[in-house]
Amino acid sequence: MASKTQICNFALGLVASEGINSIDDATEPARQCKLHLDQTTREVLRLAPWRSCRKRAVLVANAAVPSFGWDLSFALPVDWLRMVSFNDIDPTDIRRELFEIEGRDLLTDETTASIVYIADVTTEAGGAGFNRLDPLLTKALYYSLAAKLAWPLQQSRTLAESLNASADALVRQAKSVNARDAFEPLINPVDGSDWVNARQSSTNG
Repeated sequence: MASKTQICNFALGLVASEGINSIDDATEPARQCKLHLDQTTREVLRLAPWRSCRKRAVLVANAAVPSFGWDLSFALPVDWLRMVSFNDIDPTDIRRELFEIEGRDLLTDETTASIVYIADVTTEAGGAGFNRLDPLLTKALYYSLAAKLAWPLQQSRTLAESLNASADALVRQAKSVNARDAFEPLINPVDGSDWVNARQSSTNG
């Protein structure tokens, strides 16, 4: 696993720039890395349900309820970036809307909210969160960072475009591998309903 400094140096190597000892160095490469690293990390983490960045939480309902549309509001964790599952249900595998993210709140008609989510590793003290990143995710991240460094450090739009294309391909590869790291059947309240089961039994009979 790679530290913040290592990720920056991997990216700087791709744009033929000098490396850094720390992101707080008084050099232009360090300043550019400090400017772009956290935002780039959040962008990449939003792209997929990366297993190395998952956390679980049972949310607490807010005292104030939505004025219309939903029954309850729950405060999201401060490091929330993307939903993976809600009450053991995969949000991508449903036929009715279970919740809505509005600002930093989750709105729903459900009375409980247990979530698995992608956490913002940039919020962890001392850059510790970066050490948890999957190796392929790390590579996609430093290629994405390098694409942003290509212009300020080398004034090369061609290099930036090439690195962006490589980063996109690496994200696709990392997502494919990430998807094969577990087999976890998630509950679908529609597919598992008595009505659906009865219909299937009638059709098969």
